[in-house]
Amino acid sequence: MNKESGDIQQIPLDHKAPENYRDLLIYPTREKFEQIKEEPFSFYYDKLKTELSSEATRVCIAIGYSFRDKFINDMFVKSLKNGLRLVVFDKNMRQNQLLNELEADKTTSSSIKSNIYIHNIDFGNWRAQQDKIQFSKIVDEEIRDAIS
Repeated sequence: MNKESGDIQQIPLDHKAPENYRDLLIYPTREKFEQIKEEPFSFYYDKLKTELSSEATRVCIAIGYSFRDKFINDMFVKSLKNGLRLVVFDKNMRQNQLLNELEADKTTSSSIKSNIYIHNIDFGNWRAQQDKIQFSKIVDEEIRDAIS
């Protein structure tokens, strides 16, 4: 996000991290695993790990996460096995693709499949109010289903 304008900017995959990369929550680099040992990444990584392992956490809504980080995916798999409801908003994601990214074998896949809910919404092409209302309804229903 551009601090001055507030606009969200798409960063090319081959883009080098700026000098002030620490101001960003997550920056797409190959060194992510090393970066989570540093602030502010370590705080958010530890917080995610704590929340996902908590029995009180019933639902996790993922928006914009590619599921390409094994060390984070392993936490999701463990939590999914323990009943976490994972709600994913991604315009192209399919369940088999997500299971593949999670590196779920056949046994694991069958035990976590029922806890994964994927909604193919294209946030880059919103039709203003109509899509916002649809998104809100989906989130409301998913949370209601998770806590009932």
